[in-house]
Amino acid sequence: DHVYEVTDDRKGSEPVYDPEFTMLFPRMYSSQPQHEAEYKKWSDFQGTPIRTTDREGKPTIIHKPTMGENLRFFFEYQMNWMYWRYFLWNFAGRQNDIQGHGGITEGNWISGIKAIDAQRLGNQDALPGFIKDNKAHNRLFLLPLLLGLIGLVYQLVRHLRDWAVVALLFFFTGIAIVLYLNQYPLQPRERDYAYVGSFYAFAIWIGLGVYAVFDAARSLTTKDLGIAFGGALGLGVLKYLVESIGGDDHAISYAILFMAVMGGVLLGLFHVLGKVLKQEAGVAVLATLVCLVVPGIMLAEGWDDHDRSNRTPARDLAADYLNSCAPNAILFTNGDNDTFPLWYAQEVEGIRTDVRVVNLSLLNTDWYADQMRRKAYESEPVPFGMEPEKYRQGTRDIVALLGSQNKKGTFIDLKKAMDFATEDRNMQRLFMGSDRDAYIPTDRFKVPVDKEKVLANGTVQPKDSALIVDAVEWRIPKTVLLKNHFLVLDLLANFNWERPIYFAVTTGPDSYINLQEYFQLEGLTYRLVPIRTPNRNPNTYGRVGTDVMYRNVMEKFLWGNMETEGDIYLDENILRMTTNLRLQLSTLAEALIDEGEPTKAENILDLSIEKMPDRNVPFDRILLPTIEAYYQIGKDDKANAITERLFEILEEELNYYISLEPEFATPLVNDMAITHAVMDRMVQLVTSEHPQGEMGDRLRERFEGLETLYGQKLQELEGQVQRRTTKARF
Repeated sequence: DHVYEVTDDRKGSEPVYDPEFTMLFPRMYSSQPQHEAEYKKWSDFQGTPIRTTDREGKPTIIHKPTMGENLRFFFEYQMNWMYWRYFLWNFAGRQNDIQGHGGITEGNWISGIKAIDAQRLGNQDALPGFIKDNKAHNRLFLLPLLLGLIGLVYQLVRHLRDWAVVALLFFFTGIAIVLYLNQYPLQPRERDYAYVGSFYAFAIWIGLGVYAVFDAARSLTTKDLGIAFGGALGLGVLKYLVESIGGDDHAISYAILFMAVMGGVLLGLFHVLGKVLKQEAGVAVLATLVCLVVPGIMLAEGWDDHDRSNRTPARDLAADYLNSCAPNAILFTNGDNDTFPLWYAQEVEGIRTDVRVVNLSLLNTDWYADQMRRKAYESEPVPFGMEPEKYRQGTRDIVALLGSQNKKGTFIDLKKAMDFATEDRNMQRLFMGSDRDAYIPTDRFKVPVDKEKVLANGTVQPKDSALIVDAVEWRIPKTVLLKNHFLVLDLLANFNWERPIYFAVTTGPDSYINLQEYFQLEGLTYRLVPIRTPNRNPNTYGRVGTDVMYRNVMEKFLWGNMETEGDIYLDENILRMTTNLRLQLSTLAEALIDEGEPTKAENILDLSIEKMPDRNVPFDRILLPTIEAYYQIGKDDKANAITERLFEILEEELNYYISLEPEFATPLVNDMAITHAVMDRMVQLVTSEHPQGEMGDRLRERFEGLETLYGQKLQELEGQVQRRTTKARF
C-alpha cells in the first residue's frame, strides 16, 4: 500500500516578529544585507532607536524605520521606480534597455525633451553611445501620455460609470499588483511585464482621446476650454511651487506645463475648426490624421527594440554551452537564464542530448534530484550515492560543516565524510527550530584520482600527465551547505572520474564550492580536472584546455547571427553574454600565446571581432585584453583599429561624466574612475609598451586634455554631499 509520509511538518518555520518592530502596512522586510542598504537609500533612512536584546541575550540598539520612511520607500521605490517608471516607458519615453537600480544612466523614463529630462538626469547634450545609440532609447515626447490623459478626463466627465470600469481595470492590473507583491530592492530583472494589463487599460483612454479631440470641434465651449487649460496650467504651477519648497527637481512640473500647452493648443485648434468646418466627417478625418502622429511616433521609436527577427543568440549560445562539454557530461547551471535555453536546445532541437544539465537552483528539491537519478535521452543517470530517503524534503536541507572538529586540518576522504553525514545516528541538534541535523566534522575534503583512468578517458591529455595530482584536495570555507551543494559533494564522492563534470562559466563562485583551482576552461564551461592550477587572473579560474577549447570554438561554436550586416536587436541580456564570450576568447588567446601558438591566438582574436562586430555588439572595456593580445603577437594594425574605436567610445563617456553637474556626477565617480583608468592603460600600451608613433602621440594628447578636465571635476566634487536617495528615481 502507498501512504503519504510527512517529511517536514513545517513547525516553527513561520517567523514570529517582536511587536516592537512591526507596523501597519510594512514595506521593508528583507533581512539580506544588500537589500538593507537599498532600503536605507530609497527611504532616506534615519530610524527610531529601540533598545532590545540580540540572539545571545546581549543588550543592543536597533533602528526601526519610521512610518514616514516606510511610506517613502513605498512611494519612491515600489510605486515610482517599479511601476510609474514602466508606465512612462510606454507613454512618455525610455532611456535605454539597461536594467536600472536608481542611477541616472540605466533604465530611466525620459520624455525626449531636453529641458525636462535634464532636471532629473543631468545634461542631455553630451549623451554617450550606450544611451543615445541604444535601440531602446525611445523619445515619445509625452504625446501618448497626453492623449491618454485627454481621453481619461473626457470619459470621466462624460461617462462616469464607464470610466470607473476602465479605472478599476487600470488599478487592479497595476497599482494593486504593486501593493500585493511588496517588492524588495535589487530585483533580478525589470518587472514591466507584470503590469501590462494596466498599460492596455490606459491604451483605451488613448483611443478615447482621439474621440475627445474630434468632439472638441462639436461640443467644447470656449469656457470649457478655458477651464481645462487653466486647470492644467494651474496644476503645473502648483507642482512647481511644491517642488521649489521641497528642493526637488522640476521635471514633473515642466512635463505638466508642456502637456498643458500642447493639449490646450490641440483642443483649441479643433474648437476653432469646429466653427470653420461644418462637416463632421471632415473634422473626424482630420482628428484621426492628427492623432495618428502618436502611434506613428511609438512605432518609429519602438520598432527596433521590439524586432526579434534574425536573432538567434539564445539558441546558439545554449548550443555553445553544450558543445563545450565532452560526451556524456554532467553540466551544472544555476538559474533560469543559464538553464532554459539549454533545455530548449536539447528538448526541441535535439542538440547534445547526451549532456545532463543539472540546475543547481532546482537541486534543492527532492523531486528534481529524483529526476536526475533517471536516464534521459542519451544521458545516463547522475550517479548520486545517497538513497532518496536521505535527501527527502525536510531531511538534510541544511548540512553543517564543523571545520573546528578537524583539529589536525587534514583532508578527509569525501566518500567517508558523506557516509558519516548520511548516517542518521550521527545527526545532532545544531540549528534552532530543528530536532536533529546532519553535519560533517570537517570542511577539508579529498577525492582520490585514478591516473590511468583519467588519462584513458580523456579527462587529462597525455601531455599533461605529469601534472596529475594524487587527490583533489580542497577546503570549503562555509559553515553550512544547502541540499544542492550537499548533493554535488555526493556526486563527487561517487563518480569515480567516469563522467566529465562541468560548471557553466556563468554560475558564479558560490556554485563552485571552492573547486576553482581544479577547473579547466574548455569553452563556456569549466571542466573539473585532477590538475591543481592556482590562478591570480581575475577573469578566469584554473587553467585553459587550449587544444580542446580551440577546437570547440573554431569548429563547433554558433554565433547567433550577431555578425549580420542587417539590422539586429541585441538587448542587455544578450550583450551581457557577449561580454562573457569575449572574455573567454581573450583568455584562450592569452593561453595560446603563452604556449607559443601566435597563429592560433590570432585566429581566435579575429573570430571574436568578426562574429561580434562593433556595429552590433558595441566595443567596451572588456576588449582591453584582446587589444593587448594583438599587440603581443605583433598584429599592430588590428590592435590599433580596435584601440582607436574603443578610445573614441570611452572619450565620449568621460566627456559626458565631466559635463554633469555635481549632484549628478557624484554617484558616477566610480564609473568615471574606471573609464579614466582604462583610457590611461590604452595610452600606456600605444606610447610605452607597444609604441605606435603618431597614433600614440595623438591619443596621449587627447587623454591629457581630458585628464585636466577630469581632475578639475574631481576637485569640484570634493565636499559635495551625495543625495542619500537616488536622483533619477522619478
